[in-house]
Order: sequence, then C-alpha cells, then structure tokens
Amino acid sequence: MKAIERTTRTLQLDGLKALPAEKPTQVLCQMRAENSAIEVLSETITIVLSRDVRKNTRLSADIAVAISQQAADRDVWYINTFAGVRLLQESFAHAMGGTPVTQFDEDALPNLRILDFPLGEWKTSEIAEDIEKNGRESAAPVLVLNAFEFAWLTRGGRERVARELIKLREQFDLTIVVFSQEMKRDVEPGLAARGALGILAPCAHTVVRLPDPFEHLMGHKQSEKGTVHEEETRLERSETESQPVSSREKNRLASATKKHNYVEDPMTFRTFDDILRAERRNGHAPMRNGTRKAVAA
Repeated sequence: MKAIERTTRTLQLDGLKALPAEKPTQVLCQMRAENSAIEVLSETITIVLSRDVRKNTRLSADIAVAISQQAADRDVWYINTFAGVRLLQESFAHAMGGTPVTQFDEDALPNLRILDFPLGEWKTSEIAEDIEKNGRESAAPVLVLNAFEFAWLTRGGRERVARELIKLREQFDLTIVVFSQEMKRDVEPGLAARGALGILAPCAHTVVRLPDPFEHLMGHKQSEKGTVHEEETRLERSETESQPVSSREKNRLASATKKHNYVEDPMTFRTFDDILRAERRNGHAPMRNGTRKAVAA
C-alpha cells in the first residue's frame, strides 16, 4: 500500500467545493470491558485508558482479532511494546476463543500482522515500511498499540511517538487504537492536554476509561474546583520557622556555603533567610562544612 502524499495548498472559498469528501466512518468493533463500552470507528483515533497493562495487552488482542474477523477488507497491525512471549501467546489464544497457539496456521487471520518492538525502541519508519510492503492496496490499515508508555521510555520520546502516529494516520488513512496506563482526567476527545496523550487527544474521536477497582482510594492532581491556586500550595509557617533569623545563623550559613555576601542566590533567587527557614521546616540540622544531617525524630 502506497502512502498518501500530503502537501500544503492554497485555496479560495470556491475551491472548497472541489475537495474530495472524507470517507464516512463505520463501526469496526464493539465490546464491553469493566462495565465500559469500547467502540472503534474507522479512520479515527480511539484512546483506551487503564492502569492494568496486562489487561490492556489482552483487551487490545481481543480488539485486533475482532476487527480482523469482522472486517475482511481491513489489514490490522498489532503493535506490541510491552508483553513477553507468554503473555502475548495467552492473549491471542484467548482472543481466538481459547485455541492454543500451537494450532495456529498460515490461514488463521491472514489480514492480521504482529509487530513486536523491543521495550522502548519504537520505530515509526519500520511500521510505515511494513504497511507499504505487506498492506493490500484495497485494504484500509488499522493499528492497535497495546502499551503506549512502553513505546519510548522518556517523556520527549513519547511525545515524538504521538506526533509520528498523527503523521502516519494522515499518510495511510489509518484507524488507530491506543492503550495507555495513564488515567489523566484532562484527556478528552478533541481537546489538547499536557503530555504525549494530550497531543493525540485533539485528533481522537473517543476516549474510554476503564475504572480501577480501587479508583475511589486514589488521589488526583486536581482540586474540587478544578484549579489549584498558588496560595493553596503554600504551607503555613511553624512557630519555630517564623522566628527571626539571627546574625550568628547567617554567618554560619555563609561560612558553610562559601558565600559571604548576603544577597539572593543568582540561580535559585533565594536569600539566606529562605534557606534557614527551610532547614527549620524540614527538620534539618544546621549546615556545616557544606553538608547537613537530618535531625533524628
């Protein structure tokens, strides 16, 4: 299958009517998991959020197999970035109705391919090459990623993977299903957010959250009003911390830090008063010879 060339173009209003219409979406797969409905629409991005990465591996295999069986006109690529051999075999055996992997043959779902990447070594170029080489010209491709966080192990790397997935979708009119461990509340379809998933979210049609059994016991980085103000992050000073800093303490700190001028630190913009009060607040012994020891409780 050849990639679609995308180029910048300039149009006037009357030129809009000549643009080809987008393909109508259709339901490729529907299933329920943890009392949540997962619906995969063609030519869209579906994000599924669940903390259990092993469950994500099994569920993503179920979706890949279901699309392959129900949509023979689709080529499906299952991208594994996390599962080992045993988990991968068990997941597809379950997806195939309990059939042992030893009974799989070449005729078992010929439109389903598995790309197995080493942990944290995602390569978009290899996916594009495999689609061009093995994808049928008349078959629309589907990409199912079982563990987004393990595609790349750094934040910057995952953000690059997200941008490359969007570009890959434009090149091949991909249908993409992404499973992630992050249960971020600000990830919503059509809305930008922080992090790599926040890059995918504006292009996503659906975001599904699979609740954790202990969800009600877990905290969230979000206040009841939805906004955390600066004043809410400040701790009240203790009685000891509020006591004025003596000149003896200042001289002792100046000697320990090798800074004899009592001015704000050019790197941290903190005064000696700030440092001394932090020592009191955190229960540290006074700094001597450039080091400090914690006060025993």
